[in-house]
Amino acid sequence: MDPITLIRVLALTSLLTCVSSNTSSVSGTSTSISIPGNDVSPCSNPPTVLRLSDPPYENYFYSDCLVDAQAVVTSPLPESNLSIIGPRLIVAWPAGNSGVCAFFAPQSGVNGSLGIEIVNSTDGQALQPVSMKANGSQYPSVGISGVIRFNASATLTVPLLGSIRTIRDFTEGPSILVPEIQMAIHISSLPEGGATLSRLWLDNITTTNFGFIPRKSSQGAAVKVNKQTLSFTPGDYVFYADFNYPQLTQLNASVVLNSASQGLISQQPDQTTSLSFLSYTDKLLAGAWRFLTYFGRDSMIAALLLQPVLSDQAIEAVIGAVLERINRTDGSVCHEETIGLVLPLMIFYISISSQLYLWGLINPTRHGVNYPSAGIWKRYLRTEKSRDYATYLNEKNNITSAAPLYDYKMVGFLAVSEATSADRR
Repeated sequence: MDPITLIRVLALTSLLTCVSSNTSSVSGTSTSISIPGNDVSPCSNPPTVLRLSDPPYENYFYSDCLVDAQAVVTSPLPESNLSIIGPRLIVAWPAGNSGVCAFFAPQSGVNGSLGIEIVNSTDGQALQPVSMKANGSQYPSVGISGVIRFNASATLTVPLLGSIRTIRDFTEGPSILVPEIQMAIHISSLPEGGATLSRLWLDNITTTNFGFIPRKSSQGAAVKVNKQTLSFTPGDYVFYADFNYPQLTQLNASVVLNSASQGLISQQPDQTTSLSFLSYTDKLLAGAWRFLTYFGRDSMIAALLLQPVLSDQAIEAVIGAVLERINRTDGSVCHEETIGLVLPLMIFYISISSQLYLWGLINPTRHGVNYPSAGIWKRYLRTEKSRDYATYLNEKNNITSAAPLYDYKMVGFLAVSEATSADRR
C-alpha cells in the first residue's frame, strides 16, 4: 500500500466519523445482558465493536448480524461549558436514521455534579445485542443494551425517541420539541424495578423502546416513575434501546476494501472499522452520530478519494445509491434523503408547549425554551400537524405514501458555485 493511498484512507475516515486518538477495536463473542423478553439468536460471526474516546464524549459502536448501532455518552468535565454540555445518553441507528436520547440532571440541583459513564458487562463488553418479538410487526425489535453508571442521584429531564434529525435539532438548536411527538412517549414501570419509555411512530407501525433496569449487583440502585419523569439513585443500571424497523446490511471491512488493501484491516483497525460502520450494501452514510444517512455529494467524493482501496461491491453501492436517487427530469444528483421520523421545522418553527413544562420534562432556565402562545399552538395543530416528514410532504401533493423524499438543492447550488469560481479564475 503506497503512502498516498494510506493518507487518503486516514483523512477520509476521519472526516466521516469522530475518530480520536484514544480508540479500541475488538471483535469477539457477546453474551446478552438479562432483559425481559430478550431472545438473541447467536450470529455466525462475532460482533464488531469500537470505542472512540474524545472527552467529554465517549462513542461506542456495535455491529453484528442483527443490528448496527452507536451509543454516545456525554459527561461534563470540570472545564466544560455547563450551559451547553450536560449528562446525556444517545443511541443511534443507521436503519431509519433513527435513535433515542436522554438528558439527565443532578437531583441536588448543582450543575456539573452529575457524572455518567458506560461500564463493561460481566463478559467485558460495553454493548450487547437486543432482539425481541414485536407484536403485529413483521420485523423483530432489535437494538443494543449496556450498563450506565450514575455517580449521584439523577433525573431524566428530556427524553427524545424518533429521528436523528429530531435529536440533532434539539441538541444543536434552541431546544425545539414538537408536543405531538413528545406527548406520544409512554412511561411504564417494569416488574424488575426499572422503567421503560416507548413511542409509536407516526406510521402506526414502528415502536421505539428505551428502558432502564437496576443492575442486580448494584446495591441501592432504584428507578422511580413520577408522571412523565424518571429518577435514579446512584448506582449501575442496565439500559436498552430497540425498535422494530428493517435493518440495513453492513459491509464489513474485508468486503469494503479490495483484495490489495486487506492489509489495512490489521494496520489501521479503528479506521477501517469506522469506514465499515458507514458502509452498507445499498448506500454509504455520512458521519455518525449526527447524520447517519445518505448524502450524495459526500458519497461521490468519498468513492473518488477511496477508489484505489475500495472493493467493487463498495463502489457499486455508491453508484447504485446515486442512480436510485437521481432526479429523472434533469439528471441532478440527490443531496440528502428524508427517511424515518423528522420534524417539519421548515413548515413551522415551534418550541415545546407549556404542558411539557408542567410535566417537568424541561426546565426553561436550563434549556432556554420559549413557549408559544395558546393561539399559535392551536393554529399549528389545525394547519400543520407534526407527522412523519416524508408522509406529510407526500400528503401535500395529494399522495398517500410514506416513501422517502430527496433533496437536490445542495448539489445544484454546489455546481453553480464551482462554475462561477471557474469563471473567476
